[in-house]
Amino acid sequence: MYTGPTLTGEQIQTFALSTPSTMPWKRIIRIQSDASVVYVTYETVGDTVEADDINRVQEAVVKTQGGVNAEEARATSAEAELTRNLQTEADRAAAEELRLDGRIDAEMARAQEAEEVLSLRLDAEVTRAETAEQENADAIAVEASRASAAEKVLTDNLAAELSRATGAEQQVADDLQAFAEDVITKEEIDALDGIEPEPPENQYRPMTVEEIDNIINQ
Repeated sequence: MYTGPTLTGEQIQTFALSTPSTMPWKRIIRIQSDASVVYVTYETVGDTVEADDINRVQEAVVKTQGGVNAEEARATSAEAELTRNLQTEADRAAAEELRLDGRIDAEMARAQEAEEVLSLRLDAEVTRAETAEQENADAIAVEASRASAAEKVLTDNLAAELSRATGAEQQVADDLQAFAEDVITKEEIDALDGIEPEPPENQYRPMTVEEIDNIINQ
């Protein structure tokens, strides 16, 4: 290993060569040098064959390794970015889930409270309606009983009044009949006194109310 190409520059003696246990075909060289560029050659002093082809392969390997390292770094960065984004999204989803859970719990509590209030109001309304229905039924029963009793009183009073009126009517008729049998007509009195009878047009005149009352009172 030299600091210049083709065995030029300062030769570097401080390096370590190792083989990974999982990749026995690979060699890892760790170089301790202050030089910015180091050239690794497979040539030695006195070789008759140039090793530039190996150097070109080495340069291509270095470029390839650089690309691999860059891609690995990019992939690692992208993976880290994706991990951060995923974690951010997971945190956001968890926070949103907690917020929704809180709103759901609040809504469930509100709905349960409203349901309990409605249930209490419904029970109270059912009780009030049943009480009012019972009061109406009792009032109807009382009114029906009162109306039936009043109807019976009216019926009894009407029957009594009809009986009394019928009896009174019959009594008046009987009294008139008895009086008619006992009384002496005006014509008979006039005949006894020698008075000529009244003209025929007054003979059968109807009796006045006063005359009927006098007869009843007698």
